[in-house]
Amino acid sequence: MDEFGTQTESPMTPPSTGAPGLVGQWSWAGFMFNWLYLIGHNVVGLGIALVIAMVVAPLIFIWIPIIGPILVLLVDLAIALFVAIKGHELAWNSGTFKTSEEFMAAQRVMNTMGKVWFFVTLVLTVIWILIALIAGATALTMLGGAGGAGGLEGAFPSG
Repeated sequence: MDEFGTQTESPMTPPSTGAPGLVGQWSWAGFMFNWLYLIGHNVVGLGIALVIAMVVAPLIFIWIPIIGPILVLLVDLAIALFVAIKGHELAWNSGTFKTSEEFMAAQRVMNTMGKVWFFVTLVLTVIWILIALIAGATALTMLGGAGGAGGLEGAFPSG
């Protein structure tokens, strides 16, 4: 602020918009917590619309064999990508923050939480896939598949 009480622009503020530098950048919090992120930033209408879309999409697409679950995943991914790309802009335009410094500090914390949750989810997904592969290989070996000798031979009467 200058001596007249007017807001002066900081180096991270684009000159024409007055928005902080994070606007237009990827939002990890928006990507991972999309509808919660919006409702938390007082963008309630869009947040509720996204919740409805995430609930209605499975109800509509579940009836389509094979590609139905893929369509549900695509709807959820589109929602996550939209909020990740536009999240900071929507949060700033909501008027929740009084200063760009307050906005930047809050977004820094939220983006850190989003990154942490993304990597926790990624690690848990990799662990789940490894467990599924090990369980599948074990089952194949026990049933005599994949060239193994099989542990169930003679367990069932033949003939």
